[in-house]
Amino acid sequence: MQDALFAQVAEQTVGSMFSNVDLAKLTKVAQLMGSMAEGRHFSMYAFDETAEKTISDAGFTAQTPSSEEHPQVGVYVTEQNPSKMGWYIHRTSKVTRSTCDNDGSPTYHVEYTMTNTLESSQIGALTSYILGSGGQGVEKTLIYAPAGGSISNLKTSGGSVTESRQETLNGKTVYASNATIAPGESVTYSFDVTTSTKAVSDLTIDQTPMGWIDSGVTTDTAACSINKQ
Repeated sequence: MQDALFAQVAEQTVGSMFSNVDLAKLTKVAQLMGSMAEGRHFSMYAFDETAEKTISDAGFTAQTPSSEEHPQVGVYVTEQNPSKMGWYIHRTSKVTRSTCDNDGSPTYHVEYTMTNTLESSQIGALTSYILGSGGQGVEKTLIYAPAGGSISNLKTSGGSVTESRQETLNGKTVYASNATIAPGESVTYSFDVTTSTKAVSDLTIDQTPMGWIDSGVTTDTAACSINKQ
């Protein structure tokens, strides 16, 4: 019943986006699609290759980091506790520029934190539909280095991080693990990133979206300057 309800809501939402379309509404929808796609709140994929190329070129198909010129670290999270704990797992991150190397590949330090904001006092008032198994967040986490770059000194603190491993997925190196986060706890992943020498912009984070627009990402570039256009 839940699946049928969610499918009906999704169908009505998309239908209302494109009903009674005039130029003003079409312009607003296009602007919203663009901004939402940047944060992975909106994504499209077509199985027709020609249509998909057009959609992908427009930036509407979410994918793992692929640009050496505009480097991104990818952090993708899937909830393993069948629940609605995504409402309570808040993610924040800080990207700090560390050095600006002579070869044109700056390095950055990244701290990525997941916090279970559920309070112990709330547990008794919530159902298993929301809490799943005990109100723990169990976050399967995949971390990708930027295209042409690398990740080093990966460490974790807080909570319980298990099954840490380096794998290859679709031809790309990925750092995988499971983070178990009890109510009130946090888990932090910290690591250093070296970007490609082709990079012309600072490192950003591409991540699984949360239930709100704010990405929780802050950037500190005070350590040194890069002068590329």
